[in-house]
Amino acid sequence: MAEKVSSAATEKSEKLAKTRVAKTSRASENRKMTFFGTDFTQSLFSLGLVVISTVGAGMLLARQSGRIGDFPGLLLMVPAAISLRGNVFGTMGARLSTAIHSGTYRRSLSPTSVMGENINASLVLSLWTCLALALLAKGMAFALGIPNTISLDRFIAISVFGGMLASLAALVFSLLVTNISVRFNWNPDNVTAPLVTAAGDLMTIPALLWAASLMNSDIVPTSFTIAVSVAAVLVLFVVWVFGRTSLKTILKESMPILVAAIVIGIFAGYAIERQTSDFLNAPALLILIPSYLAVAGSLGGLLSSQLSTKLHLGMISPAPFPQKGARRDMLAVVGVAIPAFVALAGLTLLGAKIQGLAGASVANVFGVALLGAIPAIIVVLAVSYYGTVVSLRMGVDPDTYGIPVVTSVLDLSSALTIAFIIGILNIT
Repeated sequence: MAEKVSSAATEKSEKLAKTRVAKTSRASENRKMTFFGTDFTQSLFSLGLVVISTVGAGMLLARQSGRIGDFPGLLLMVPAAISLRGNVFGTMGARLSTAIHSGTYRRSLSPTSVMGENINASLVLSLWTCLALALLAKGMAFALGIPNTISLDRFIAISVFGGMLASLAALVFSLLVTNISVRFNWNPDNVTAPLVTAAGDLMTIPALLWAASLMNSDIVPTSFTIAVSVAAVLVLFVVWVFGRTSLKTILKESMPILVAAIVIGIFAGYAIERQTSDFLNAPALLILIPSYLAVAGSLGGLLSSQLSTKLHLGMISPAPFPQKGARRDMLAVVGVAIPAFVALAGLTLLGAKIQGLAGASVANVFGVALLGAIPAIIVVLAVSYYGTVVSLRMGVDPDTYGIPVVTSVLDLSSALTIAFIIGILNIT
């Protein structure tokens, strides 16, 4: 009798899964009825906003290049800090996207709802990862022998204060994008990860620079560090005692991969920090740092999110070689990547000319951006697909692991690529 009940339940579950896949396919076809309904158009639009916003953030970073010398070691945190917004909130968007496709999503801020649970998890993860970033950055600066870096309490104050400001903005924006996607029947896999990345990148650099400007006295960083440390412990205690099992699962699965992503991001920052003098001599190239990392990360997040949803819904299987559905998504990413990198180079050059920055020649800017696009696209395709597949095969949620793995690897490879190309082109 029990076996019959179990068999009936299994059959019902399979029928529901097939129904959800069918609904998803029909929704996908409906999206193609209108111009903005196409997956390609949505992805290109999202990446366009990423390029525009991150070039703006890069222009701010380049304009403040003279202040970078006042905070030695700050560039160590920049790639990891930029990625954290996408890693935390892009991942949240990917989980919500899967919930939308599977029919379990509803607009509710209740702690027991999918949305409320993801909000709470993302805020806790933001606080702890900002704190971890500061500790790891200072530790890595010491281990790598970077002299005269700012003190630990300044690292913590700048990282947590600036990071949490950017996180709150990214949270509001990601929820807004998710609800708009539901309202207008957009595919959230195409818009959430890129747009959340754009919002996070746009806010992260100004927030970090503003936080750094507030840390001129010795009293403020020390007092803030003590308050943050106490708050972080209390928040984790409350969540661990009163939080639901599913919330704890998100935190337990997310923290290790986010910390690993931070470490990789700091190595990316080290590659940039080592060439601080080159960037100060040619500050136009500073515009490329957030822009190049963000575009590569957005492409990876976009593809990872799409593949994760299809794996969850059984539309593709985790095969060693990408199946037709996966290859279609990968080809589409290449299609939007090319105009994105061209636009990035053009807007970088325009922004550098407007600000009158040194090193703003066509050969320099287009050389670094377009030569760097080739390895970036290759890494995006390889890491996005196999990172998502390996996550599923290991029995962990690819929505939680896919984006952090992809963006952290892309941050490091992108930073090394920029440094390598600058050396080849002899830009000083």
